[in-house]
Order: sequence, then structure tokens, then C-alpha cells
Amino acid sequence: MLPANQTITETLLKHLRSVYTNSHECLSQYKAIKTILTPNQQYLFFAEPSIKGDTIHWMTEAQGVSKPFAEHTPEEQIVLRRILRFHVMEIQETLKRYQNAKQLSDWLTLWIEIPCTENLYFFGERPIVANWSFNFTKLGSDESIVYNLIKGLADIDIDFYIEVFDINGNAVPDAHISLQLPNYLQQGITNNEGKYLFKKVPLFHPKVQAKITAEHPCFEKIEADYQYPVSFDILSSKTYTQVDITYTFRTNGNIYNYKPIEDRIQTAKEAWQNILQMENAQALHDAQIDIALVLDKSGSMTDLYKKGIIQDTIERVFGIAANLTEEEIADTWIYADRCARVAPIERINLRGFVRTVIMPTKIEGGNNELPIVQAIVKTYITDLPAPNKNRLVLFMTDGGFDSKAISLIKDIFATNVHKPMFWQFVGIGKANYEYLSSLSSVPNVGFSHLDDLAKITDKELYERLLTPKLIHWLNKK
Repeated sequence: MLPANQTITETLLKHLRSVYTNSHECLSQYKAIKTILTPNQQYLFFAEPSIKGDTIHWMTEAQGVSKPFAEHTPEEQIVLRRILRFHVMEIQETLKRYQNAKQLSDWLTLWIEIPCTENLYFFGERPIVANWSFNFTKLGSDESIVYNLIKGLADIDIDFYIEVFDINGNAVPDAHISLQLPNYLQQGITNNEGKYLFKKVPLFHPKVQAKITAEHPCFEKIEADYQYPVSFDILSSKTYTQVDITYTFRTNGNIYNYKPIEDRIQTAKEAWQNILQMENAQALHDAQIDIALVLDKSGSMTDLYKKGIIQDTIERVFGIAANLTEEEIADTWIYADRCARVAPIERINLRGFVRTVIMPTKIEGGNNELPIVQAIVKTYITDLPAPNKNRLVLFMTDGGFDSKAISLIKDIFATNVHKPMFWQFVGIGKANYEYLSSLSSVPNVGFSHLDDLAKITDKELYERLLTPKLIHWLNKK
């Protein structure tokens, strides 16, 4: 093992090339480029000159066993040539970011053109060039490193296919994908088959070492470090070669009825247009309606949240809000043993709303409906005594109402029956909704029962939420 700052080789000063006025100019240029290349240790590509008497000692901080390029087998040399090209390209990219990039690039060109292969050493897979200003090789000759080791390599491109499937094997569309390799970073979005193709990704390094990420509203961001061994036959090919690679993500989430947002909005628009064509619906054309969504977050709802059904429902409700409200938002409330008003649903936070907005809250436990009803009435009626808009409250629950709570809630509704607020309760699942359905006896309260929220189509859901009773109530306002 070579300790740090050991000599790789030595050169007599009399072999100094004419490209430099003197040896001190050589040292000055090295210091300038070393400062730039230090953050990623790219400076290690060039051995450091140290003048002692009439000799220049070429030093390195690299650790490991030094082996001249010429002592490697022909098969090893093919791989090392590609490694060398990778390091040269990486350094060139770094230098481009500086104002004096052309001067630095000119220096670099001289440094890597001048030495012949006898001055190339490898510490494992790290190339180090010595004698980078002290050799008699002519620029561009077939003895120079650039000409002999880099320019002769055939290009290799990769068609990189990324596939994303959910926990049940369903294709995941609209997943945001990123692919990062050395000197390469690109992003894309999966198609309806859950696939995305990064086409003609250049293979700079002989080892494919990629970092891949996938993000989607229905699951947490996932990352993978992927390695692909490129065969020697491909690396040594004298003609352009294309390699196909496929990587498959299996997520920990479920996408259920995931659809593009614009599709949801269009379906809701069509449902609303159908309602406007009904008898006595003329007054609705100019109706101003705000939306408030109330979601049960009690323990019995846990499975619906985990499976993505509630996230899917939120996206459907946004379709209504995008058509009926000027701001394209829906106020959002959650409740269990306690209640809370959370961030409104809007385009910027819609995807992943359950994961990013609802789940971080500490609302949990059993059902307690009275406080949430009281809070909504206080917010939209008591605190706004003269509201100028109608409000539709979509209240989704899997049950839990008892006779005492229903009686008190019904009294609240009766007291505020002439206020501009319509309550549409939606019973989810197969619970007994005898008490809950009894609320619909109040003029501004409706009730719908859905056995399976996951299986109902968007059109059917909108018809259950935008009911004839709602139309009748709006016409009387």
C-alpha cells in the first residue's frame, strides 16, 4: 500500500516541454485547477508535481496499489479506457461552470494530450496521469492519451425502462420518475401502463450505477440504488451499441381508481350539466356554492384510508369543487373523538392529501359527531352572520351516530334551517344508518348510502352527492 503523498514516478527537468515558460508556471496552473477540482477529489486525476533539484517528483494522495496501465491485461485495459474517459468528461463538465472555462479547458487539453500511455497509472479504478507537461508526445498524435485511449472508444447508449406497480400489481400511471447516473440526471412521468422510457442514456462509466426514485400521491417516495454489469463484449465493441435495461418498482401503496385530475373535473362537469337540464334547475346556472368536506377518521375507517379509497374520494370531491366554486377549493374537516379543520383541498395539495394533510393530525378514536356539527355551524353561520354564498357540506361517515346525538344534531339543523347551508350525509359501508338517515326529514339535509365506495363510478358518486333535494333547496334560496 502506498501512503499519502508518495512518489509515483520521476522526471528530469530537462524534459520540460516548451508549452510552459518554466517549471513554476506548471506549478501555478496545477494549483489553480486543484482548487477547482478539490470538492469531488477530481484533482487526484493529475499527479502533483514537486520539484527537487533537477528532478520533478510526481506525487499522489491516492491509496492502494499503483499499477501502470500497460501492465493490465487487454480485457482490463478496455474497461480502464472507459473509466479514463469518464474522469476526463467529469472534469470537463466541472470546468465549464467557471468564468475562465476556456482557459482552464485549454490547460486540461494540454495536460491530457501530452502524456503517452506510459505515464498513466491506476490505483484500483482511479486513473492518475503523471508527466502531464513533460513529455515529447505531439498533440493529437497516436501516442497521446486522448487519441489512443479515449477517442477510439465506440459509444454505448442505454434505453432505460422504468416500471411502477402498486402493492397489488396494478400499473401506476402519473408516477414521477428520476434517473441519476454520473453526469446524467433526467425525470419523467409514467404512462397509463406504469412505464417510462429514458431513451439513449449515454454510458459514460463501464459500470452502470444508477439512483432511481419514484413519487406518487398514493405512496411514499421510494428510492433504489441500481447496478448493472455491462458485459466485456459490449464494452469492447468497435461499433455503436445500444443496451436495454428494465427496472421495476413495487410500491407499498395502492392506487385503486386513480385517474388524472382533469378527467375527474370533466366527469363532475358533465354530471352538473345533467342536473342543470332537469326541470326547475334554471336558477342553478348562477348559483354560488362553496364546498366543505367532512371525513370520518375514527378507527373503523382505518382500512379505507390505508387502501387509498379516501384519497380517491377526496380527488372525486375536488372535481365537484372545481366546477361549483370560484376558487376551486373545498374546505376540509376531520373528526373522530375530536374534530379539526385542516388545509383546504386544492390543486397544489390534492395528490397525496391523505398522506400529507390528514394522517399527520392526531385526530383518532371513536365517533363523536356533535362537536363537528357544532364547529361547522359556528364557523360558517354564527361567525359569518350574513354569508353571500350557499354552502354544501358533504359529510362522509361509516356510522356511529346514536339516538341522543341525532336528536341534538336535528335540533341544530332545525334552528338553522333557513341559513344558506345544505348538509349531504353519505353513509359508507353496511352499517345501520337508521338514525343518520332520519336527519333527511329536515329540508336542508340529504342522505345517501354507499355499500362500497371503491366500486362506485365517478358519475354515480356525483349523482348521489348532487341530488334533486339539493336542487330543490337551491331553487328556494
